[in-house]
Amino acid sequence: KRVLGSTLEEVGKLEHLSSSLLHLARHEQEQHEPLTEEVQFRNVVEQAMRRVEPVARGKGITIERQGDDATIIGDPLRLVDLFVIVLDNAIKYSPEQSAIQFSTTASKKLLTISITDHGVGIPAADLPHIFRRFYRADTSRSKNTTNGYGLGLAIAKHIVERHHGTIVITSEEGKGTAVIITFPSASIQETSAQ
Repeated sequence: KRVLGSTLEEVGKLEHLSSSLLHLARHEQEQHEPLTEEVQFRNVVEQAMRRVEPVARGKGITIERQGDDATIIGDPLRLVDLFVIVLDNAIKYSPEQSAIQFSTTASKKLLTISITDHGVGIPAADLPHIFRRFYRADTSRSKNTTNGYGLGLAIAKHIVERHHGTIVITSEEGKGTAVIITFPSASIQETSAQ
């Protein structure tokens, strides 16, 4: 039973790895396809939160949401994937019974999203490398989880760049991590496409 249990666990990890690699390959293929759909950002966030809610609930973590709504031009399925990745990381590396702040600020030119946790943080030496595929910091961050191959943030970066946005991560060990994502508003993307 122990051998079978261990084998099934490894099969699960390999399935997760192959799925992540397929996602990354798909995102790379889609990188130059035009984006035309108007997406209500509120709907994207609600779908992403529904997907991570069972994991958050299991750790007693609350996600505190506040801020503006906006419409952006993009791929709603990929945008949901993006926020599932970021929120899943925040939950994974946060202590039980803690809170994650999810805030949005919309202007005429930009939609800015900030997701902040109060978890273990990322060492300063690792921050320049975290978007590299297969990169995982050799710290308590990677020891705290049994799954993950360092592909999530690489996929997240591809999705953000495809939507003409930026993603920046700041962190302090023992205090937490903030992910800041910005997207051009729908009107700015439509203007630049003309």
